[in-house]
Amino acid sequence: MFVFSAGTFLDELSSYAPEVFTAAARTYERAEKGDLLRPRPEDMSAIPSISIDYAVMEKSKRVKVVACDPGWSDLGSFDALYDEARGDADNAALADNAMFLNSRRCLVVGGEKPIILEGVEDLIVVQTDETTLIMRRGQSQNVRDVLKAVADRRPDLL
Repeated sequence: MFVFSAGTFLDELSSYAPEVFTAAARTYERAEKGDLLRPRPEDMSAIPSISIDYAVMEKSKRVKVVACDPGWSDLGSFDALYDEARGDADNAALADNAMFLNSRRCLVVGGEKPIILEGVEDLIVVQTDETTLIMRRGQSQNVRDVLKAVADRRPDLL
């Protein structure tokens, strides 16, 4: 878990990952501002994809480590999201429109349309306005590969 002021982080980002800083600053400058900040998708896509750990934290001289147990769970994958959202139930849904019939160990992250799972196990179903992703639980680390393939073949879906 990282804790920092925005100014300190931007200073360090500028020093250690200037290409990320420049692209992020341009994205912010060109974003529609109102009640919500609405960055342009093409500007967001132009920000280099690099982890904060590698870009800044491993290089910064201003980092301090403090032991703590905040009860944090890294929800960096759909499998981790399933574990967190499941609670005491066998299935998990982050949608009001999910229905599980004779199905076990499934996660549904939904959009507008109802999603009904019948007689299946260990699936992750993610529905957006543009598309639906269905994958086996335990394989959610492959989402990056899926996104790359979609970007190459059908960028309109991103």
